[in-house]
Amino acid sequence: MTASSLPLTGARRATALAAVVAAFVALPGTARTQGPSVLTPTPMVLDFEPLSTAAGCDDNDIVGYGGLAWSGFGAMDKVECGAAEVGGPKNGYWFGATSGTNTGYIQLPRFSDPFGALGATISYSDTFDLLDAWLSSAWTTNLRVTVTGFNGTTLVGTRSFMLDYTAPQHAEFNLFGITSARFLAYDGVVRYELGGIGNIMVLDDLSVVKYVPTVVPEPAGVLLVASGLALVGLAARRRRHPAQSS
Repeated sequence: MTASSLPLTGARRATALAAVVAAFVALPGTARTQGPSVLTPTPMVLDFEPLSTAAGCDDNDIVGYGGLAWSGFGAMDKVECGAAEVGGPKNGYWFGATSGTNTGYIQLPRFSDPFGALGATISYSDTFDLLDAWLSSAWTTNLRVTVTGFNGTTLVGTRSFMLDYTAPQHAEFNLFGITSARFLAYDGVVRYELGGIGNIMVLDDLSVVKYVPTVVPEPAGVLLVASGLALVGLAARRRRHPAQSS
């Protein structure tokens, strides 16, 4: 029996398939970074629990959480920072943690213009949907918050809320196809007995959908792989059913 007439065993089929795939990868235009791509929706609920709060009640900057870019946001632990002193009245970090013990927060100065140039932002290299979150203030009543979505420099929409420190509010943003969201907090009435000052917004369980680019193989490359697999299958069938001699 010659080598060419050996049965196409599982091992030989795997070797043949590997050769086809190697030929496909070697073709120009079939690298993972090339070819057309589609945006795959990736939903996430960000509860801030994986983030470190080792810096205590300040300076726990959020960096890269959920694959997003954060500016002006920090993470807070309600157990450590939910009251100014042991046994003291609870603040919005305590009440605002709707799941687990960590929350996110922003601290911004007062703004008479809610569309001012400054603010805390969440952005992404491609588009994302900002769906909803639970919002509260840290230690103010009647805290005004404006959330504005942009696609590049194009305004997509603006949502406004008024928050209190005692009860988180379910805020529906429904800002779709944006590349950045800007948060402004202003005009709150400070409750000094809670141990803090400033217009600070607390957020938890932030729901977003990222649209992640996924490379689609070139049509010619797909056809080559399909043809190679067909040939491997045909060869295996011929080995199982040899032609009858007359």
